[in-house]
Amino acid sequence: MLSGCRTVALPLAALLLGITLCLHAASGDLVSGPTDKVFFTGASVQLPCTATAFGAISYLWSYNNSASPPTWLVQCGDLNSGDVCIVNPTPSHSGYFRCVAESNSQVLGNQSGLIQIIKAIHFSPTPQDKQVLLGHSAILSCGIDTQLGSAATLSWWFREASSAVVEVQTSITVTIKTNNDLVFGNIQDVHLGQYFCVASNAAGRVNVSAWLRTANSRKPTVQGSGPSVQVASGGVLVLDCKISGTPSTVSVTWYKESQLFQEVIPHRQILTNHSLRITDFRAIDQGSYKCSAMNTFGTTESSTSDVTLATTTGDSGSSSSSTNLIIGLCAGGAGGIMLIALAIFLLRKPGKKDSGIRATNVRVLETDMPAQSFGGRTGSVKVGFNRKSQRSSLEQRMSRTFSDTTELIRDLPEGDAGDITEALG
Repeated sequence: MLSGCRTVALPLAALLLGITLCLHAASGDLVSGPTDKVFFTGASVQLPCTATAFGAISYLWSYNNSASPPTWLVQCGDLNSGDVCIVNPTPSHSGYFRCVAESNSQVLGNQSGLIQIIKAIHFSPTPQDKQVLLGHSAILSCGIDTQLGSAATLSWWFREASSAVVEVQTSITVTIKTNNDLVFGNIQDVHLGQYFCVASNAAGRVNVSAWLRTANSRKPTVQGSGPSVQVASGGVLVLDCKISGTPSTVSVTWYKESQLFQEVIPHRQILTNHSLRITDFRAIDQGSYKCSAMNTFGTTESSTSDVTLATTTGDSGSSSSSTNLIIGLCAGGAGGIMLIALAIFLLRKPGKKDSGIRATNVRVLETDMPAQSFGGRTGSVKVGFNRKSQRSSLEQRMSRTFSDTTELIRDLPEGDAGDITEALG
């Protein structure tokens, strides 16, 4: 019995939960609707109204509590929303607008707002571009005509070299008169650029602009360090960013591989002259670098510099030692040959002193040597120097010297031995 009750109760609970969810979904919510706002004439005005629900949603608009919307209020925007537009708004279209959202005859929500349409701001006079001389004065005039447009407050703004627009700060040389004229008493390089006269009221802000420039005002020119730069590992890299132009006040940005260069790493620094300096250069610092200079008249980029690590020659000490050895052997061999040649030259030209020495030696040997028998003959033996035997002995010594040198050369590496042999001829 109890089991049967459970069997019936569970599907019934699920059905009740489903009905509850459907009813909640059907009730839905109003997501957006009209709020109090002010708009200028001349531009289309869009009023929002959006809701969410399980079924189809209908939107009903009313104007100043009227039963039906005016004909100039037309549907626009997303077709699934209830947004409406005033295509050509005028001050006569101002009033209260209400939107009601319904689904399955159930009201999801409603919202109303006061919409004011005011005349657009009419500038008179408008500031005009001026070409000036440094050190001279100039005036930029700006005003609004409340007869033709709505009232508004005026302010002056300036576009800096970084492209940021900031409000003009008055000083001894820059003043704003009560009639909103912007007066420059002593124009300097930093004053050149684009100025905005901004009018503001409840409907929003609008502006007109004018340029203050000299005859040679232009965007900057930039010169870099060249297309290819090599740096030794651990060395210092300095890349130039030489800038010229008027105005000289510029904003400089460096790029690596077309990405904004970061100075957060301690060994990277942008100097006051706009050059890029990297100390303790590493492999990670390799890449393509360029700088960009901007003033109020435009932006210019330098040519790209490809920076790489400089290649080093390996085993330079061994190469140097081998070269020194070759030079030493060549010098020693040449010196030995010169000494041998000198000795031969001297032996071929005997002097008188030589003859005397030989004769004396002969006499001594003749006196000291006893008479002996040689093949049946007796007598004293005369001994002297034989020039031919002397030459033969000298040639033998030279041959041994050359043989020793050849063996030394043979023990060297093949390339070095060839170089020495060629040098000795």
